[in-house]
Amino acid sequence: MLLSDGLQGPPHIGVAGLDLSPTRQTPWPRKTNLVLSFASKSLREICEDEEPATRLGKNVIRSLRHRLADLEAAGSVKDLIAGYPRKRSSSGNYQLTLSDGFCLEFSANHIKNPVGKNEEVDWSRVNRIQIMRIGKCHD
Repeated sequence: MLLSDGLQGPPHIGVAGLDLSPTRQTPWPRKTNLVLSFASKSLREICEDEEPATRLGKNVIRSLRHRLADLEAAGSVKDLIAGYPRKRSSSGNYQLTLSDGFCLEFSANHIKNPVGKNEEVDWSRVNRIQIMRIGKCHD
């Protein structure tokens, strides 16, 4: 294998002798994790820093951390199980239950959101979301 600067290098051999060089297709489809963004700087701070989130209470903070980890690990919203994921009828956004009556609400965040035949967001194809709010549950 020729490296970019012209030097000779070994092939990229992985487990069981599979060639994992960048130009070769892997034998399984790659999973893309959800990409998270935030509707405001204060929401980002609540989700990323311990300090600003203390006003929510320990139970809510703990469940928020778990739900954020679930979101970051998921390939799509349809992969979520914990937090009773459900679509809000009033906004079309999704919400996850945290604890003590609090929920995390998010929306699809593609430049052009994937839609199905019914012209609603096809959540199975959404892999970019925006956290819209953390507060008392609605709907």
